[in-house]
Amino acid sequence: MRFTTSYIAEDGKSACIDSSGFIAHGAKVYVIVRCHNHAGQSATASSDGVVLTSVPPSIEHAYVTVVVEPVTQYAPRNHYQYSPDRLHIAWGGFVDPSGIQYYEYMVEGPDFTSAWQEVSWTGEHTATLTDLQLVPGATYIVSVRSVNFLGMQSDSVSTEINIALQGRPSANRRFNFIIA
Repeated sequence: MRFTTSYIAEDGKSACIDSSGFIAHGAKVYVIVRCHNHAGQSATASSDGVVLTSVPPSIEHAYVTVVVEPVTQYAPRNHYQYSPDRLHIAWGGFVDPSGIQYYEYMVEGPDFTSAWQEVSWTGEHTATLTDLQLVPGATYIVSVRSVNFLGMQSDSVSTEINIALQGRPSANRRFNFIIA
């Protein structure tokens, strides 16, 4: 379908839209502006294109993990963290044809749920969450979702993290051990 030039002002300015194909999800649309003066000269400028989208970002291959930092030379057990005040998370696999504008995360656990917090996307797919007051011995769920340039939010992708208890030797205990 082609739209012809239509005048938008009486001073000779005009605009036209050429949509000779289907405009559908995933299609790339370019904007071309051509200006003519009264001397017969013209100038043209075009965009790099915009991908149209009608669905939120895909999570088909998305993941989120908690990067557990060991407190000793030994690797920590799977999904256990020893620091109750900070989490380091990594994610990836979110896909949207128009691009991802930013990511959001949320932490949920016993008597604790944070609101969705924006993480500006700087090319890195990691964030360190600080000033948390997580309860040792509890299990928490860390979720991440993406938001495209139209503001559409993907479904969230989640993982669990257990905040381990660290034991200390005392008169009442014979062994120093970790309960998890």
